[in-house]
Amino acid sequence: MPAPKVEEKVCIPTREEVTGSFQDQIATLVNMPKRTRQGINTLACRVADIIRSYVPLALFHREISLTPLLGDLHNWPLLAVAVCPVTSCVYVGGQSTPLFVVDPRQEEPKPHWLCGASWPENGLPALSGGFNSAIITGVKVTPSGLVIFTIDCNAPLLGERPIEQDPRGIYAVHSGKPIRLKFFDKDKAFRFDNIKEVAVSERGDRLYVLASHTFIYEFEFDENALDASFHLLRKVDVGVKSVSIVVLPGSKLLLLSEKDIIVFDVEKFAFQRLPMKLHLLSQCQMKDSSQDCLLIHSDLHIRAVSHDTFLKSLKDGLLKKRLQIETTPLLEKDILIDLPLLGYDQRMQQIVTDTDARILTWFDVF
Repeated sequence: MPAPKVEEKVCIPTREEVTGSFQDQIATLVNMPKRTRQGINTLACRVADIIRSYVPLALFHREISLTPLLGDLHNWPLLAVAVCPVTSCVYVGGQSTPLFVVDPRQEEPKPHWLCGASWPENGLPALSGGFNSAIITGVKVTPSGLVIFTIDCNAPLLGERPIEQDPRGIYAVHSGKPIRLKFFDKDKAFRFDNIKEVAVSERGDRLYVLASHTFIYEFEFDENALDASFHLLRKVDVGVKSVSIVVLPGSKLLLLSEKDIIVFDVEKFAFQRLPMKLHLLSQCQMKDSSQDCLLIHSDLHIRAVSHDTFLKSLKDGLLKKRLQIETTPLLEKDILIDLPLLGYDQRMQQIVTDTDARILTWFDVF
């Protein structure tokens, strides 16, 4: 009979333990989570940050079951996650599942509905197809904390309904109240089809939308005027179905598809399509005070990679080789989920991901 598995416990030092010689301080700091270390402004701490940038580490912090909220009723896949950079609140939604939120600042965090358990409570019109027909395909949180989410729908004959009865589109939650955003192409209300995800530009004045299978749309945007009508500025067909979009510094977008990466130049409104030669499931931006890089989720690993390394590796076709040689897996997951949730808490320097179909887990980055 095999011996019972013993969970390995890691002793994490506190700020008060950063004492002694310069070398002793570094040894203590490199074994301290970034969320604790980021409040220490010393030379030893900066050296520890540099060391950890070359020798990354992520360790379990906490997990929260979603079953008390979702139960057996919501037995559909969760598809979208975002972490608020202001509050660390985690927003999740998916197929037939309106947005719910987990606030990790609470002593005993429990998931709860953001606006309500029904679609009308989330700003959607009544659906003839019932509860099962709407899907949250993407969610983003702006630097100010505004929650934006996208709705697709499987209900029949939506294109024949008045647009106000078509639930497909982009919604925002402001002060706890859902708002359906209005978009126009010239003087005609814009109707979204097969909408996947959105991204807000670095300046916050543009909204980029993946929709219509292979198109990317650029709209005006102002989160201080959510009742306004936002007009279509440009659109382009990138030729492949993309599932996610990330804003990179330098006016670039990174679009992830099943086999390709699209590097999109916002200024030129032109794109370069590059084969990955690697199976990536999801991606998100990873930021802290000292670096700005990508978190990428392959079949069973989560790795951090710099923007420059990622883009150069795509161009020379050596992404898989560079990831294996030049980076270390931050996390190895023992379950395979087709569309894994992946988010990063910039405030607390933690990775948020699903380690089971109904378990969210936080990992400290060191």
